[in-house]
Amino acid sequence: MTLLSFLLNPRSQTPAPHDIFWYTVDPASGYMYPLGALSAETAMRNSAVYDCVKLLSEDIAKLPLIVYRRLPNGGKERYPRHAIYDLLKTSPNEWQTSFEFRQLMQAQLELRGNAYARIYAGRRGAVDRLEALSPDMVTVQRNAHGYPIYLVARKDGPPERLTQEDIFHLRGFSLNGLTGISTIGLQYEAIGMGLAAQRFQTSAFNNGVRLSGIFKHPGKLGDKALQNLKNSIAESHTGSGKAGGFMILEEGMDWKEMSMTLHDAQFLELRKLNRSEIAAIFRVPPHKIGDLERATFSNIEHQALEYVTDALMSRLVRWEQAITRDLIGEKHLYFAEFLIDSLLRGDIKSRYEAYSTGINCGILSPDEARALENMNPRPEGNRFWQPLNTTTVGEHDQRLNRIVQITSLKFANKELVALRKASAQNDRKEFIDWANEFYKGYKESLAGSLQMPMEKAEKYVNEGLAELRAASCFNDLLLEWETRRAKRLIQLAQEAA
Repeated sequence: MTLLSFLLNPRSQTPAPHDIFWYTVDPASGYMYPLGALSAETAMRNSAVYDCVKLLSEDIAKLPLIVYRRLPNGGKERYPRHAIYDLLKTSPNEWQTSFEFRQLMQAQLELRGNAYARIYAGRRGAVDRLEALSPDMVTVQRNAHGYPIYLVARKDGPPERLTQEDIFHLRGFSLNGLTGISTIGLQYEAIGMGLAAQRFQTSAFNNGVRLSGIFKHPGKLGDKALQNLKNSIAESHTGSGKAGGFMILEEGMDWKEMSMTLHDAQFLELRKLNRSEIAAIFRVPPHKIGDLERATFSNIEHQALEYVTDALMSRLVRWEQAITRDLIGEKHLYFAEFLIDSLLRGDIKSRYEAYSTGINCGILSPDEARALENMNPRPEGNRFWQPLNTTTVGEHDQRLNRIVQITSLKFANKELVALRKASAQNDRKEFIDWANEFYKGYKESLAGSLQMPMEKAEKYVNEGLAELRAASCFNDLLLEWETRRAKRLIQLAQEAA
């Protein structure tokens, strides 16, 4: 079917998706392109291309992009005083936000394989403003030394000749190392097939050519009656806007509904296949663009993580390294990095369990966990916890000895206070009887609190009672015990530990 015949009789027959009507032939290569030039705007009319490009560009644009300073110990810290910190985080120029700029640059990169921005110097230094350039305006060449030269078209006069210091260049997958390959140029057949299928479906709905049923007449209609019936059906029911209406049948006519044909089923499969194929070109999981045929509740979370690791991560690294190359002067001191934590967030139960593990293991402080949940810090919330069983052997011994010493000193002091009070209130015999009862319960407290064997606790108690019975002056003995008795308890406790 030719275009002329379709224009002269548009409702006679809608061409099939594979019909040459929907394509034009490139005389140089002989390949068939979709009807019309496959520009970025034309490619975006393919719903799957539009969904993929919009998804990727928005996800990259919404992520925080931070400039860091490298620390001598191998760590990093945010460095808002850097000249391009606000440029990347807030606004690269007077009329665009950071989100809008990055979304535009990523969309150009996805469709055309390259994204360019002009670098302007100003009050903030060599990089004061960024202005996106259309890839159609830029031609990239090499100079005599092999470095890229950018020729930027102007409305009047010859192209402006710029060096690498004047252009921020995001370069996609490349075969020459100089420019990226245009996605819509390389994958025009897959994109064009989807466009052709969309056009076929639109034409079919507009013209109403698919037979949804047949009229059956008991007799034979004359030419005039047949023409009147055709005109009535065309006026009342042709076109998507008139679908779903009703019709009065006369002269014993009957209506028989037709089921979906094999041709219709194949067309639907073609649309599904093209959508999955476009998603694969952009490395986007099908469920991210509305194709849930293979998505389940059990695997949807893993597919979301695969989207971050397989689709987004390489694109983010491309951005980070291009920023370091083109916009950051002292590369050994500063670098830019995206924060992807928001894309990896699970449900609230999983997040809080992860925070608890991180805090208990000393990986996170409570304030760091609160910051991840967009909460304000709290007093003393920046301390790190470290369980005893996560230290080295030497550190564990030192910490355990310190705990034993402190606990032993508390018990020895409690013992002296109780003995002094009892000696002041009782005579010698009554005091010795009281001491015998006191030490019976005291040895059990020592064994339990200091985790020492009962024989060690009994040894400590018996030594004390023997000295008390032999003492001529309790006050002098208790004064001597202030240092000696505590040391003895620490010695026995450490032997047990």
